[in-house]
Amino acid sequence: MVPPYLVQLATESLYFSKSVSLYFFFSSLRLPFFIIYIGVASGVVGLLCSDDLRLVWLSFAASLLGLYLLLFVGCDPRVCYSTGIDGLEPLRSFSFFFAEGMAVSAVGFSARHRLPRNEAMLSKAAFFYAVAYYPVIYTVAGAKLVSPIAPFPVLAVVTLVSLLTSATVLDSGSKRWTAVVVPIATFLALLSVSIGIAAQYIPQIAPLMGAMLACVAVAGVVGALGPFGTMSAASRIAKSKALAVGIVAFVLLSIVVIPIDAVNATAPNLSTGSYYFLTPVVVGGFNPGPNIRPRGVAANFTFQGTNTSSIQPDNFLAAGIGAHSPNCCVDGIDYGYRGDVFVYHNATEVFAASAWEVCDDIIACGGHTWKHLMYFSSTRINSSIESNFQLSMSWQNHTAIWSYSSGNETMILASFGAPNQDNPYFNAGWVGPSSVPGPGGYPFFQFGVMSAFPIGHGGWSVSITCPSVWSNSTWVCLSHAELIEGDKSYWKFLWRWGEDYPDVGVTVNAQTKTMTFQYSHDQVQDFQTAW
Repeated sequence: MVPPYLVQLATESLYFSKSVSLYFFFSSLRLPFFIIYIGVASGVVGLLCSDDLRLVWLSFAASLLGLYLLLFVGCDPRVCYSTGIDGLEPLRSFSFFFAEGMAVSAVGFSARHRLPRNEAMLSKAAFFYAVAYYPVIYTVAGAKLVSPIAPFPVLAVVTLVSLLTSATVLDSGSKRWTAVVVPIATFLALLSVSIGIAAQYIPQIAPLMGAMLACVAVAGVVGALGPFGTMSAASRIAKSKALAVGIVAFVLLSIVVIPIDAVNATAPNLSTGSYYFLTPVVVGGFNPGPNIRPRGVAANFTFQGTNTSSIQPDNFLAAGIGAHSPNCCVDGIDYGYRGDVFVYHNATEVFAASAWEVCDDIIACGGHTWKHLMYFSSTRINSSIESNFQLSMSWQNHTAIWSYSSGNETMILASFGAPNQDNPYFNAGWVGPSSVPGPGGYPFFQFGVMSAFPIGHGGWSVSITCPSVWSNSTWVCLSHAELIEGDKSYWKFLWRWGEDYPDVGVTVNAQTKTMTFQYSHDQVQDFQTAW
């Protein structure tokens, strides 16, 4: 494990030398390098192994454990790998790399020797675990793979991998019941290891997890007992290199090439006083200027012109702001802050503050996405639907403050002591591949409209005036603003505030720096200049 550790040392050196561009390049390189290196090295060692494959596995586990001790314990505290939400990221990523090493070394070993039955069964289970790991864990994390047709690609992957695993276990000489149990047990092991990252929203993903388990079980039974469950058919499936290569290629493409659809959002639960997770539709604006680091962001709003009966009883209309705040040390982890006012069918108004910690697919925080709602607070507001109000988020020392102002009254409605690694300021500009905003960039400070699902008809209106940053002890309106739909609302590398809001148009008054959103077939266009 020397080469992976050398890559890590190079990354740390670039971090401490403040070579930002090179640091981010090496940081994002670590995960694919680890995967490729461990796969190639394991295959070569398995090929060169004389007779005892289990000894190879034990040696690999010991060397991998040594690497992990260096990454999580014997490291500079500023750049140690994160243990994640539940402290189990070391176990999760270790289990993936160990399964990969077991499966690939067995492939190398089988090129010169016949695999003993037990080793063959374990290597097939390892193959299932390693290939299904990322599709399953992204799904557990609340992200979508191949978004337009999700979750069908994930269900297809686990089904095909289960069928292949069941057939290869049967072909290795194991009993039929073993061929059924191995894929099911392996999937349950993978699910038990990964489910901790979804502790806050298990009810949201439970139906999909059940569907995945059902697909694995049915495919396992078909592979072992159904029409494919003859030794000759199992042998043909087991030797179907095209199927195996196709599955692995899809999984690799889904990790490296296909965009991950990752949305983090929550809304007040009026019946319980708590919150619930959702994937809302959003549309709004952002600051297209160079990135700045203010201690506060704000915007003025009104729902004037809205008839609340136009909002569906199970929906809401919300207006608010969102901004990014950076982690000081661990690449892949950052923080998102939101402040929103929600209006409901019965004219109830609720202010909600939320603070998020999220991880991209960077090995330093696990090598896969996860989201953590660090803080949520909601407060009912007693004001007219016609009122003008300001929402602001600001920093006082290391505490985030949410304020609501209407008329001459200003109220602090929420506050949150941020994690030590959260830099106490907001990123409030544009970062992207070019200075001109466009696809592939990150609008860090956003302001706009949100609903659980499209209202889909007229009768509502939201106006946003003078989105501002705190500069030189005063609020300064943005000199420029552009429009954005939910599919471009990236406040971080993989994470967005929501999906597109169809049938919403905008009217802009550049003189007063106001944008008004309402139902319209003249759809808002991404990166269109507002003023």
